[in-house]
Amino acid sequence: MSTEKPECGENSDLEINCLTLPKVNFASSQNGVSIIKSLSLKNLSDHVIENLVVTVECTPSIIRTRSWNVDRIVVGNESVVSDLEIPLDTALLSGLNEAELGSLKLTVHSNGNILIEKNHPIELLARDEWGGLG
Repeated sequence: MSTEKPECGENSDLEINCLTLPKVNFASSQNGVSIIKSLSLKNLSDHVIENLVVTVECTPSIIRTRSWNVDRIVVGNESVVSDLEIPLDTALLSGLNEAELGSLKLTVHSNGNILIEKNHPIELLARDEWGGLG
């Protein structure tokens, strides 16, 4: 298994584009807000990329680890992940008395090799804090 993990969110063959929430709080979990707003992969190579698995996890664990399978992306095409519902951990967020920094990690594997690993910072707000309208 390869241990190369480009942090920029792309390598010479594949680009990952992900829009995530910068802040979550207890109210986010109660209202079913998804932590990921959009997720897509683009094939920048000169060959078909197959057997992709996209995994998302968070530290601290405010979500359960979730994975999506992408069978193939042909040259120059983009695959958009549509089912982005990932419930937030209401119990953990309701217990926060002060804000905490976390990290949302997206990893793309193909045939057991890590192609991309991208980290997004996320701020976990205390149960009585509000992240604003953004």
